[in-house]
Amino acid sequence: MTIKRILLQPLSEDHDQEWDTIDLSASLVRKFRLSSGSRPDLVCGHRRIAVNVEASKEKGIPVMKWHKKLFEHFSLPIEDYPLHIFYNKSKNELSVGPFFCILTTRHKDDSQPLGRLDTFCREMAEYGKRRHVACYVAFLEDWEDKKTLCGFWPGEQQERKKVPIPDLVYNRIHSRKKERSTEMKAFKKYCSNHSIEIFNDHFLNKWEVHEILNNQDELAPFLPATALLDDSDTIENLLEEHQHVFLKPIHGSQGKSIIRIRSEERYCLEYSTFSGEKRLEQKNLAVLIKAIKHRIGKIPYIVQQGIDLLLDKDRPIDFRILCMKVRDNWEIASAVARISKKGFFVSNLAQGGELKKMDEALIFFEKKQAEQIKKCLLELAVQIAEIIDREVDGHYAELGIDLTVDHNGHPWLIEINTKPSKTEQTSDTSSIRPSVKALVNYSLYLFCN
Repeated sequence: MTIKRILLQPLSEDHDQEWDTIDLSASLVRKFRLSSGSRPDLVCGHRRIAVNVEASKEKGIPVMKWHKKLFEHFSLPIEDYPLHIFYNKSKNELSVGPFFCILTTRHKDDSQPLGRLDTFCREMAEYGKRRHVACYVAFLEDWEDKKTLCGFWPGEQQERKKVPIPDLVYNRIHSRKKERSTEMKAFKKYCSNHSIEIFNDHFLNKWEVHEILNNQDELAPFLPATALLDDSDTIENLLEEHQHVFLKPIHGSQGKSIIRIRSEERYCLEYSTFSGEKRLEQKNLAVLIKAIKHRIGKIPYIVQQGIDLLLDKDRPIDFRILCMKVRDNWEIASAVARISKKGFFVSNLAQGGELKKMDEALIFFEKKQAEQIKKCLLELAVQIAEIIDREVDGHYAELGIDLTVDHNGHPWLIEINTKPSKTEQTSDTSSIRPSVKALVNYSLYLFCN
């Protein structure tokens, strides 16, 4: 199957032509061996319509021109689009795309409906044009009558309008509750029934992830001891083996609702809020556990071995390694060190963390050891991504792997994120970030295969 780049353009107003007739560069008419009167189905996103094809002579990149009614039929603003085109002779289908939808939920601030995703989505649209991929945003709340999506094209006035039913969907629903909603279930069912690919499929469950990875012998040395919090003995047993433990919500993200318990002369409970760490000390562990139960209620938690982390001026350091699908393989798109805000024990930027380059964070080790640690962290991240991709249901193309090292330079896994933050990047904002390039290129790979 031959796939070619084209420029889709609206016909001029004075062009006297039926609305279901398209102009296509003569070079492509010959390439696809389109005969006069063949009337193929024009497929755009997930809609189609039978059209007549007229050959036109155009210089440079092949051009396809539509009547404005065709743009309206496919829910496209009337403007130029750099896209790809291919012809399926057996089905008599002329397909243009890919149409790549970033699915999210509307931000509370109507003036900035994308919130922190705004810059990222603009980059996606910009790089998409370079690669002849149409990228746009759609909101789950606007999934209407199971046939219509509404959203907007990044870079234009952010006015709600109809957008095409896509070829591919990138799931950026940031709420677990929304992801489990009837609207999302209906949308995913529609996509499944119509062969529309969705990635990243869903948030991960920390306990299920631990059980999957714990079954991999090669990963055992890098996994902190972890147990499901089912009774008071779980905390007490882990504290007998480790000086401190962490309690993490199974369905948590962004470092929220994490609790630390330290066993010293007294038991010390610590948890982070946006105003800093809160502390509670008790001689009696049972009293402390009672306070924990009151705080977490019925929310499921895991209890995890605390690691004596590498510190930068008493601030814990960890590493966010962003792994992306490149064709059928996992590769590293970016890797940064994150240093927690003073007075906090979590390093997420959402909790006030600071970014540094990996090499800068590893200066506490001798150069040769630092190089070995960095190499091990990067290789470990890719290995974990491959296992998650293989063992977890759903399609994934992007995983944020959070790792750390202890004072001896031994790597440990902290967490795996299927919706990694799009604000965690280096200070260089002058170019398109690697993750954007990887996502757009992966969408093009799926469309062409």
